Amino acid sequence: MSRRICSPIVAAWLACLTILLLVSSATGLFLPPESDFERHALAELDIFDANDSSATRLVILGDSLMQNATRQTPTFSDRLTTAGLDVAIVNLAASGRRFSSYRNILDDVLATRPDVIVIQPDLLRGGGPEHEFSIQRRLRTLFPGGMDYSAPYCRSRPRYLPSLISDIPRRVAPSNDAFDDALAFFTEAESLGVEIFLLSVPRSTSAEVPTSAHTEAFRQRVQEALGDRSNLTIGPSLTVGDSEFYCDFAHLNPAGQQLFLDQLIPKFGAYLETLNTK
Repeated sequence: MSRRICSPIVAAWLACLTILLLVSSATGLFLPPESDFERHALAELDIFDANDSSATRLVILGDSLMQNATRQTPTFSDRLTTAGLDVAIVNLAASGRRFSSYRNILDDVLATRPDVIVIQPDLLRGGGPEHEFSIQRRLRTLFPGGMDYSAPYCRSRPRYLPSLISDIPRRVAPSNDAFDDALAFFTEAESLGVEIFLLSVPRSTSAEVPTSAHTEAFRQRVQEALGDRSNLTIGPSLTVGDSEFYCDFAHLNPAGQQLFLDQLIPKFGAYLETLNTK
């Protein structure tokens, strides 16, 4: 009798384990995100370090908002080149990142001799352990369109749950630990003559996601805490219309990215010009 009872239980347990392993393999849900991210970032930095041209050297750090605002074609780098600016860029912005995500590679970033490090202020927000953002990222890939925000159908994806998930870490109070880490890093960068440019990425002004005031308040907090440093520039506060320019009220679609860059490129180009007078 006991054998008859145990057999279905064991079979069910093995079936559940198999399904769990298949899901894990397909989504990477239980893989530690930092090791993969750091390996990729270090490989990108090696390529960047080998570039010995006289171009202005830029490193970009940010989360998926920055990634989406700068990496769609034509990219931020493409637009700067079209504007006649001689730049070399390594873009390390990636989904789910916080300042802590870069902690282990900051020395490697500085070792590549950048002229400017562009940092998204959202990296300084508080939040839970990094694996929570990995789960957030993996959950979002389960929706049609996945992480391909440039896809034509990105605005037809189910919005509520992905937006809710993406907003959780952004509604947490700014992290004192992140500020402390950033201050230490900015001080080290200053000693090496490296400039820091804080660049906020706009979010939709749609009433469905009333986060504009929250984002601006956070930006002011960053400016108050960090704005008196000689190597630090607070970038312009730019806006890009309503939900028609976004995939999910947070991530710019291709049209939104180009509107953002239309505003940013002249201002950032003028900023780069001022570096020559320092």
